[in-house]
Amino acid sequence: MKALVAIGFAAVMSMLAPVPIAHAQEGPGFSFDANVGGGHAFGGGTLNVRGFGSADALLAIGRRRPKVSSVLLGIDVNVQQKFGSRADECVIVVGNPGCLPSFPNLTAVSLLGGVSHAAPWASSVAVMGGAGAYFVEGGSSAFGFQGRVDLGSGVRAHTALVVSLRGMLLPNLQGNAFTTVEAGLGFRIQ
Repeated sequence: MKALVAIGFAAVMSMLAPVPIAHAQEGPGFSFDANVGGGHAFGGGTLNVRGFGSADALLAIGRRRPKVSSVLLGIDVNVQQKFGSRADECVIVVGNPGCLPSFPNLTAVSLLGGVSHAAPWASSVAVMGGAGAYFVEGGSSAFGFQGRVDLGSGVRAHTALVVSLRGMLLPNLQGNAFTTVEAGLGFRIQ
């Protein structure tokens, strides 16, 4: 019974406590990052082509001001297209009855969470991670994980230059485990 009285007292006191002035608080901010780059795939046995070009778009909520730490939640869409001089060639290895496969073209949709903080050598540093669905050209899909570090320059007219480093882990993509590492350069609108 004493516990219920204490909870009731705490609830009433929290309702009577002074409320901060609304205009003194900053609401959550949105940001949109877009960049292009390239990367390399590791794992998955013997592959013909492992290099890929990428385009990435991240919509995040929580970036308030470049000089203040904040929690970020976001949705990321990443498209990877293989490239290289042998991308369309059939490469046959002794003991393998057919052409070697290439790293597949992927489209990923991930939900990410993380933090953003100002740094002495960059306007903002964001570290995010999460999980998502990876769709392969041709119809198959897989579950995977993504981690990323974004370095942003000073904001001018709500826009900043962004360098992005991303890594993805695909534990079971078409029967193989893959890790990808990629870098990109782009912009942020906030």
